[in-house]
Parts: sequence; structure tokens; C-alpha cells
Amino acid sequence: MLGSVNQLLAGGLLAALLLSSACAPRLYLRHETPPALDAAGVIVVNVKGTTPQAGPNVFQTILDPMGSLAAAVLEPELVALTQRELTRTCTMGLGNPGEGTLFVLLNVVRATGGTAPAQGQTTGVALTVRAEATFTLVRNDGRQVFSENYFGQRAGPTPTVMKDGSNNFAEALNSVPTAARLAQQAMAHLVESFAADLRPGETTDTLLLADPEPLKPAVKAALDGDLEGALQQHQAYLGTNPNDGRAWANVGALHSVRGNLQEAVVAYERAAQLGGDERFIREAGYARTRAAQAQVLQNLRRACAPVAQ
Repeated sequence: MLGSVNQLLAGGLLAALLLSSACAPRLYLRHETPPALDAAGVIVVNVKGTTPQAGPNVFQTILDPMGSLAAAVLEPELVALTQRELTRTCTMGLGNPGEGTLFVLLNVVRATGGTAPAQGQTTGVALTVRAEATFTLVRNDGRQVFSENYFGQRAGPTPTVMKDGSNNFAEALNSVPTAARLAQQAMAHLVESFAADLRPGETTDTLLLADPEPLKPAVKAALDGDLEGALQQHQAYLGTNPNDGRAWANVGALHSVRGNLQEAVVAYERAAQLGGDERFIREAGYARTRAAQAQVLQNLRRACAPVAQ
């Protein structure tokens, strides 16, 4: 049956399918699914930064507290990094330029820790940088498509006194350069988290084939990988048996695995019109859904051209 396993489970149809079609030949199809969020038509990236805030223990071991020095180092880098990553990847279904804007507000870039061990202790507190941002997708018609907070966090080496008396303080407490590097990593993680919410996935569908005696050679050809030969044999059979819904459903399955989704819709709908099996109706619906999804993905690819570096 065409449709994801999740759909089958949700509809309570899987058990019935297995019982009624335990011996039915199966073709397997992996296909892309479009982004879960309605982000088509949004590609302009507007990133604004806020002044990074420091925790009370940051940088006190070697350098002055974070203040304006670290803000000058971190903020421009993070804003530029966010814009570059979001524009470069173009993996999140952001479509036609000019139809909307992705607003990114860097709410917090905060460093904490970075302290040497207290007296009598062998380990201190690692420098940790946390970035928080709000991603908002807005169409030019004013409709807000999506707004969500994201965060990324990375920690540096833990200041430690070794058994032989040596320590890694120079590496672990090299405040501003370390904080800048960790902040970049935290921001990259933040962007990746957002992109993951919009990135298309893959679904595995199981397409059942009917194999009554007249169709067995054609079905065997399909299972052996000769999809073109199987399709030709089915079409030859339908030339003299145009009202066999089972053959039309098989044609729909063969078109599906070949990527001819509109042809699959036509074949499944013909099978459904001829009746005889309720799954033909369900498969026609799944074929229409996947054809629509394929159109969404095609539109996104066409609109989301690579950005020159």
C-alpha cells in the first residue's frame, strides 16, 4: 500500500493490510518529503546582534572581565557567521527572494566559567559559551510563518591540575580567543538546529502488486528490477482487459517507483473507479499527496539557487 508506515499505523490500517495481502508482491519506494514548515518564498536573511553578556566568573583568571573587549571580538563575528551559514547552506526550504524575510535576533551570547581550581581542588570550571536566538519567518504580506527560539552551547577544556603538578591553564583560560571560537561553534549548532526543522526527509513506501495468473510474468519482471518491461507487459494486458482494476493499480505502483507521479495518480484513480478493492482508493489518495509534495520540492529547488562564495 502506498503511504508511510506512520500513516498506516495512525490510520489503523497496517494490521488489515498484512492480513489481507500477506502474500502480495511488494515494490519499495523511498521518496523525499517536503519541509514541515511553510517556509517557501522566504530567503532574505536579516540578522541583528545584541551585546554579549558575561557571567561573574568569566576571564578573571588571566584577563579583565569580558566587557567591551570581548563584545567587540564576538558580536560582529557571530552576526556575520549567522548570515553566512544561513545563506550558504540554503537547505531549509527558503524560496523566492523578495517574498519574505527570515529575521534572526541574537538574544544572548553568554560566557560563564573559565576559572582555575579552588584551593585544594584539582579541577576548575570550564569556559562555556551559550548562544540564544529567535528565528522568525515573515511573509511580505505580514503573515508570520514561524517563530521559535534556538540555542547552541559549547564548552572548552576544564582547567585541571595534573598529578605531576602541571596544568593546562594556558589553554583552558585563554579567555577571549577561546570564547570567540566556542561562540562560533555554538552559533553553528544553533543554525543547524533551525535548518533541521526545515530540511526535507525521506519516507519508505510499500507498494503492493496484484499477481493473478495473467499478470504473473509482468509482476516477476517488476520484482526482478525490469520496471520498463513490467510496465509494457501491463499496458499490453490492459489493451485487451481495460477494466481490470488490479492491473491499473499495478501500473500506478510501477509509475510511482519510476518517479512518474502524475501518471501514477491517473492509474490509481482508474483502479479506484473500477472498484473491487478499497486499497485502490487509498493508494489514489496517497499518490495525489506525494505528487503534490514532489511539486513543492521542485519549486523549492528552483527558487533556492546556490549562493556564490
